Amino acid sequence: MNIPADPRHDDFERRLTRVEAWLDARLVTRDVFEVWSTNIIDRLDKTEDALKWIMRFAVAALLGAVLNIVVVAMTQLGR
Repeated sequence: MNIPADPRHDDFERRLTRVEAWLDARLVTRDVFEVWSTNIIDRLDKTEDALKWIMRFAVAALLGAVLNIVVVAMTQLGR
């Protein structure tokens, strides 16, 4: 049994596609994209600065631990 397609379905699909395209065009403007991309770049810069300070802290902590081991070894050998 072959059921004929409802012609209203094609019209509804066409209208829905037009509404979605209109909403996409209205919501994602160039200004919105520029603000979004500027915010992303700012967040990446802040993350890069935070990682730089974390790396400096890690290197300083490692250097302090090595220096502490050297001082303890010198005091133990000096007895």
